[in-house]
Amino acid sequence: YLAADSQLGFVDFVQNSAFTGGGAFFASETIEVVDSRFEDNHADGDGAGAHVAFGASFLRTVFAFNAAEGAGGGIRFGVGSMDAEQLSVLGNTATVGAGISLSGSADQVVVIGNSSFENNTAEFSGGALYMASSNSAERLATFRGVRFEGNVAGEDGGAVYVGGGIPRPHGDFGSCTFRSNEADGYGGGAFVTGSVDLFDSQMTQNSASSGGCLLYTSDAADD
Repeated sequence: YLAADSQLGFVDFVQNSAFTGGGAFFASETIEVVDSRFEDNHADGDGAGAHVAFGASFLRTVFAFNAAEGAGGGIRFGVGSMDAEQLSVLGNTATVGAGISLSGSADQVVVIGNSSFENNTAEFSGGALYMASSNSAERLATFRGVRFEGNVAGEDGGAVYVGGGIPRPHGDFGSCTFRSNEADGYGGGAFVTGSVDLFDSQMTQNSASSGGCLLYTSDAADD
């Protein structure tokens, strides 16, 4: 549990458990994590790898094989801003957002670049990423050069779920790859009822009961 501004480098969080934040609970607004691993941690609630309460920065960090009984197998993010570069999120499980869960009652801004989400499994929605707004919170997430591959959702959004709300959450995806993701419900690659920008990206070999590649509702996209 870290409540003060901190820098972590070359630290391994392995086989830890807690109700929330199985590997770590970051409660400061300034946490920098570099060249570290969060692996095989468990949470009875949210955030098996890490629960980021207010904000964090990750560089060359791995979240692998963490299991949450609630949201966010890799990361459960609370409020503020989070950025990541060369992040590897693989083999995590959760009810929603097996890779990363972005939800709650406060504003969030997330930027992730040159990263990968592979083989994560959500019991319900958002195999790799789950975004949903509530209580007028703004949810903005930007992804550049990110690969989503082999993620699975038991309901909607095999790789990505961008849910509705007031205001609607917004996902911005550029130069991304969605490959071989699967949803038992809607949107094998992505399910969107919020808003999304998607450009210079590839979506191949995704599958779902409806919208194998991508499913928008009638008011899903601004562009």
